[in-house]
Amino acid sequence: MQLRLFSQIKFSDETKKYIEYNDPVTVFKNGLLIDGKGNAAKPHQTVIISNGKIDWVGDDAKAAIPNGAKLIDLNGKAIMPGLVMLHEHMYISAPSIEARYLHLKQLPFSFPRLYLAAGATTIRTCGSIEPYSDLRIKKDIDLGVFPGPNMELTAPYIEGKSTRFPQMNENKTPADAAAFVNYWADQGFTSFKSYMGVDKPTLKAAIDAAHKRKLKITGHLDIVTYKEAASLGMDNLEHGFMASTDFAAGKKKMNPSSR
Repeated sequence: MQLRLFSQIKFSDETKKYIEYNDPVTVFKNGLLIDGKGNAAKPHQTVIISNGKIDWVGDDAKAAIPNGAKLIDLNGKAIMPGLVMLHEHMYISAPSIEARYLHLKQLPFSFPRLYLAAGATTIRTCGSIEPYSDLRIKKDIDLGVFPGPNMELTAPYIEGKSTRFPQMNENKTPADAAAFVNYWADQGFTSFKSYMGVDKPTLKAAIDAAHKRKLKITGHLDIVTYKEAASLGMDNLEHGFMASTDFAAGKKKMNPSSR
């Protein structure tokens, strides 16, 4: 595991267990390079990292190794950039099947480590059910207390008047949704996600509030169609056509006041 070098951070003993290289200059040579751009993998490549940043990449024969560098011979092993994952969570689904009670369980200790194990070094949480836990996880990672990826935090889900998940807030009016966005932006969340029960007026208010703060909003939709969301200014959509109701047979245009 190669972590960025932070001279101002004192890594805890727990985090040090997951750090193999943390020298001012680290050189990986003789690697099979997968550059993440879709190009064919290249053998016999060198990657030079200085103070946590990639300074140079190229053929072994052309590499100028800095004096005092930590030299790692990969001996033909593959090397690639860390994965940047944009739809991740700190929780797992844990419903009661027999009673049909939906529930989500936060896993703050294991999930950050599992993301690193899978090669993800930057993630966006894309929906929170324990926001203060997410804030603390990010803080502890940034301070070097616990190992984990760089995190961009998505606020708690923006729901409508009713929700199937007891851990989600119910926004009764568009004004509620706008206030919800502003509150969580003030807490340090950098993106938002609407959920299935949100209607058009509520979604529009949330989008406008997020954009006023120059933040992005995505959605796992149901009542609002993809086309409607796009026309309202939605930045992104999650789960592909599985969550799209644009082509649902017999779908009727909903009067928001009927909910």
